[in-house]
Amino acid sequence: MLTSEEKQGRNDFIIDAANISRSATNNCGLMDLGYIGHDFTWSNNRGRKENTDERLDRFFVNQEWKKSTP
Repeated sequence: MLTSEEKQGRNDFIIDAANISRSATNNCGLMDLGYIGHDFTWSNNRGRKENTDERLDRFFVNQEWKKSTP
């Protein structure tokens, strides 16, 4: 997860982990292609107070790939 909006539920969003992910993405020159659909791509399906939802799935590309794709 890259932002706190990508997590909902019981456990706290870990900003240090997000910072590492964002830094790695930037250092490698990657960009997220985006996503259309449900806000969260994973759930522990425990329900109510025990439930956690997260956006875990991403599709990263570099600038070269993006230029070569119509």
